[in-house]
Amino acid sequence: MSTVAAREERRKRRENTEKQTSWTGVVFMGVLPVGVLTYLGTWQIQRRRHKIELLDRMSTSFALEPRAETLTPSFSDADLESLEYVPLLLSGKFDHRHELFLGPRGNPFHVEGQVQAREQGYYIITPLRQPNGVTVLVNRGYVPAAQKLASTRPAGQLDGAVRIKAMV
Repeated sequence: MSTVAAREERRKRRENTEKQTSWTGVVFMGVLPVGVLTYLGTWQIQRRRHKIELLDRMSTSFALEPRAETLTPSFSDADLESLEYVPLLLSGKFDHRHELFLGPRGNPFHVEGQVQAREQGYYIITPLRQPNGVTVLVNRGYVPAAQKLASTRPAGQLDGAVRIKAMV
């Protein structure tokens, strides 16, 4: 009889363990996703607030008159942060021999719903050498892939001193 009692005891322990395991699974599969989704929703709300503040700051800065500025090698990160989204007038000469191409990228001017092929292209980044020797990289804009080479866009190859309005 003791073997029958021992078997019965093992069966009861196994049933209790299965009940505990099923509750653990329900809690894990129910509470964890709710917690993760709550966190992600909160993060999205905070991200939206930050984006709205950034857009307000940018639109306010864009309305300012550009100020003449010569960037120097001694500019610290704090100095550059104070110039963020502030319109500047920079002067110098473009160094077209060292242009960079950022891409391929989709056309940023593509209008959704238009019947046209999704054209690929590049952002042209050209160094601007200031009179004091400091070089600033200038995003000159987007061009279709067919105009990547400088020889295909002669109007953009400015020689001599230029003065540009820029944003940091």
